[in-house]
Amino acid sequence: MWERRAPVARILVGAIAAIFLPLALSCGDDSGTDPDPVPTKGNIIVTANQTGATVLLDGAAQTGTTDATLDELEPGTYVIRVELDGYSVQPESLLVVVTAGESAIAQFVLTLLAQGSIAVTSSVDGGAILFDGASTGLRTPATLTGLNPGSHSIDVILAGYESEGLAMRLTVVKDSTTDVAVTMLDSAQGRIVMIEHFSNTSCTPCLAADTTLENSIEEFGFHTVSAIGIHTDNPASTDHFFRENPEQALDRADKFAIIANPHVRIGGTQFTDAYTAPGLRSKINAAAAIEPAYNVAVTAVATADSFVITGSVRKRMETGGDEKLQVVLIETGIHFDANNGVDFFDDITRRFLLGINGQTLNLSAGDVHTFRLSWPIGETWVPENLEAVVFVESGSGQDVFQSGSTR
Repeated sequence: MWERRAPVARILVGAIAAIFLPLALSCGDDSGTDPDPVPTKGNIIVTANQTGATVLLDGAAQTGTTDATLDELEPGTYVIRVELDGYSVQPESLLVVVTAGESAIAQFVLTLLAQGSIAVTSSVDGGAILFDGASTGLRTPATLTGLNPGSHSIDVILAGYESEGLAMRLTVVKDSTTDVAVTMLDSAQGRIVMIEHFSNTSCTPCLAADTTLENSIEEFGFHTVSAIGIHTDNPASTDHFFRENPEQALDRADKFAIIANPHVRIGGTQFTDAYTAPGLRSKINAAAAIEPAYNVAVTAVATADSFVITGSVRKRMETGGDEKLQVVLIETGIHFDANNGVDFFDDITRRFLLGINGQTLNLSAGDVHTFRLSWPIGETWVPENLEAVVFVESGSGQDVFQSGSTR
């Protein structure tokens, strides 16, 4: 009996399995969506005991500061460093392995450095102090504080003088003040020719004129010339550069009764010859040969939100006129496709900081006038491309006695 039923039992079990197997195979989400994709990239979380430290990935500075997460990194090995002025960092760097789908940790400890000071004096007061080549905004005598220990350079600039040491090297010692006395020597500065040119991005003749002029400026260099470019509304008020400062552009053009572009002024005198390299070269050489009635010195620095210009002018000889000081903020290295074919602009005027009429100078021969001015950095401006141009022009005439720039 048992042997005859066994096959029946096996048949029943097989039948039940046959019924439930399709059901088992069909169980689960039948919505048709794919399962979550397998991650292919990873992250590095960079932390430190001080916020605001710059994070470097394989030597390249990242946009975020500590604490920061570096997302979407390919699996592999990376070198992570952090930097913060005035702090030492431990460890100096970390080798971090990134695994797909995981977050690695890079942790640093920053320690505030003991800092020192430099007390700077000069044989002629009022010189602008440069620290490691950058303007400090201070004038002699003054003390620079909060400096990192180590080797640094100090220089002092003042119109009509040059420092005897010319960027002397010194050592800042922690928790102490280093005294620096700078000897200023009379400087026989030659004339730096002021070139002021007016243009418009829809001005067809300006293409050849501007190109020839820029080539001439580059040939002479900024030890011989200073330059500012002003865009007016002639022939089109849609000019990109004109629209950013129309009031001053029109006022400056009105000062010289300019009715057409291009218009170039060399040393304050209108250039009326054909725009050829030999013609421009001849006029610039003639202007440079004139003994300057002033010396000019200028330095500048871009801060987080402002461009700060520090400088001085020294009157060398009597002129018999009411001179005006002009301080101009310009932007260089602008790539822009203009309607007339010009695609590079190297001295666009952003602002006359003392207004179109400038500041009246009431100086006698030997007198020095110092100044410090600042202007907010525009949203479209590139801070590292900003420069300052300073010149002294006649208040009653059109001569430009001397100029200088941070270029």
